[in-house]
Amino acid sequence: MKLKLLALPWTDARSPQPALGILAAYVMRHAPGWQVETDYAYLDVAALDTELYSAIAASDIEGERLYATLLYPDGEKRLVEYWERLTRRTQLGEHLAFLQRRGHRIAAIVSRLRTQLGEHLDTLVTRHDWRDCVVGLTTSFSQLFANLLFAKRLKESGVDAPIVLGGSTVSPATIADSILNTYPFVDFIVRGEGEQPLVALLQQIERREAAQPIPGVATRAHPGRGGRMWQVADLDSLPVPNFDAFYARVPSVGQAVLPIEGSRGCWWDRTTKQPKATCNFCNLNVQWDGFRQKSATRIASEMRELSARHHATHFTFLDNIVRLRGFDEFVDALRALDLDARIFHEARANLRPYDLLRFREAGLRAVQFGLEGLSNSFLKRINKGTSVIMNLEVMKTCAELGIRSHSNLIIDFPGSTQEEVDDTLRIIDRYACAYEPPAIAGFELGIDSVVARYPEQFGIAGLRNHDRYADVIPADTLASLKLYQLSFDAQFPQVNWWPVVERVEEWKADYKPHPLWYQDGGSFLHVFRHRPGRPTQTTELLGTAAKLYHFCLQIRTRSEIDLSFGGRGENVFELLQPMIAQSILYQEGDRFLALATAPDPMIAARRIRQQSAPRVRHLSVL
Repeated sequence: MKLKLLALPWTDARSPQPALGILAAYVMRHAPGWQVETDYAYLDVAALDTELYSAIAASDIEGERLYATLLYPDGEKRLVEYWERLTRRTQLGEHLAFLQRRGHRIAAIVSRLRTQLGEHLDTLVTRHDWRDCVVGLTTSFSQLFANLLFAKRLKESGVDAPIVLGGSTVSPATIADSILNTYPFVDFIVRGEGEQPLVALLQQIERREAAQPIPGVATRAHPGRGGRMWQVADLDSLPVPNFDAFYARVPSVGQAVLPIEGSRGCWWDRTTKQPKATCNFCNLNVQWDGFRQKSATRIASEMRELSARHHATHFTFLDNIVRLRGFDEFVDALRALDLDARIFHEARANLRPYDLLRFREAGLRAVQFGLEGLSNSFLKRINKGTSVIMNLEVMKTCAELGIRSHSNLIIDFPGSTQEEVDDTLRIIDRYACAYEPPAIAGFELGIDSVVARYPEQFGIAGLRNHDRYADVIPADTLASLKLYQLSFDAQFPQVNWWPVVERVEEWKADYKPHPLWYQDGGSFLHVFRHRPGRPTQTTELLGTAAKLYHFCLQIRTRSEIDLSFGGRGENVFELLQPMIAQSILYQEGDRFLALATAPDPMIAARRIRQQSAPRVRHLSVL
């Protein structure tokens, strides 16, 4: 028998969708009697219009809504109206505005897209041999309605192959059950990790046994609610993913990005034991039960094997977070690869300068920090577990070392205050504007997040499927569905975050690298500040003040300063006050951070290494 694994839009066309390669390799090992085929079908659509595809893929649910209008054609008009209102603050809105300037109408763009997407699905139905076949569809990247439409057309064509959905979008039990109850052309939904449940399901189908409950598999007879997920205990036991079918289709050698999975889950998310013990806004780990990680040696060997097989050196880690345990071994293993690697990784702001330096030397070139806020009150409100000074330090270190920082600031979180808006503006204007600006991320309520579980504690009510789905899905159908993105009603007036949006836009327009930098002369230190339209401001620090500023170029506590400078016969904390007043040094309680960046990465690296010699434990959690 055959297992056909398909990935439809809207995953990133520069990279193979990880689930296909991971599941293909696992089934090949554990169910060798099955012939496994993978089809990265989103590449067909991406090739039609690369820029428009990327813009839709970067939107939150517009790709889902576009496919939904093919299931429910009455929604096309309202989708067009919404796209016509999109602002240029979104990638999709900006690209649509570009197309309009070239004479294209939004209605014509949507009509053309719908025709192309429909024809693509019809082609998929006819180009495969579906006999003696199980069809697996992944949903993690705004692919749910593309999959539903494909499943419908496949069954309508007379194919009776079992259709299995999986991925984070359908992992919550309420979502899985609602899809099975609403769409009869879907047969099985795998909740959580797919490896073990999928193999067990295939074996059950192969033996033609009566359907029995399988952990992690939801069916109409055996709903997901009340069922448990089924996870791999040891990630090192997984085979190396098989992405051969993707790279056979990618024409540009060396430009595709290899996905690498180093861990599953998030060590900051402890909600399986304490329901509120994670970031309040986050639901990225609904498909995991706890945090697990591969060993450093296994990750390195996997990277080496995939790099050699596909002639690629650009890696993106799928991990939601950088490991806390075994970080040094992890970086050492990456360095030992001796590849000219370009690595992207998500992280929290607990990484210290020495951690980032060593990671940079191992290949880190871009990082997405979970900054989320520049107000300590706001960071506490969202239960981020970090602070403004930690955010500023990682922003600064990335600027010094030439690491691109793709991070976000969340706005419109329910219950946030005017004081938090004002704090954010003050931190941007006085301190953070010296570094690469983050993106603005409007708060989106996701199913099973802490806010969604305890809405009354955040002053919201009336939780429902996202209102934009109501534009394209009939009301009676939408009433039977539970979807991943939610809308809500605020019980109290919400604060206006628009000034922060406008300030970040100005920051992006004005930003040039290193607007605040230092030159160390040993007995003196100069700090230079450049602001648009103003002459460069120079601050000269002499003697102890110069050494003190240099010492604080990474976060230092009052006790550390006392230990290093207390015997000099002068009140060193008085020397800090003018620096704080000039906004070249930031104070947060008893912690201090000098904000100027080194003039080039080599100087930064030398300083960080000298200041952080092995006596310091670098990884920290607030």
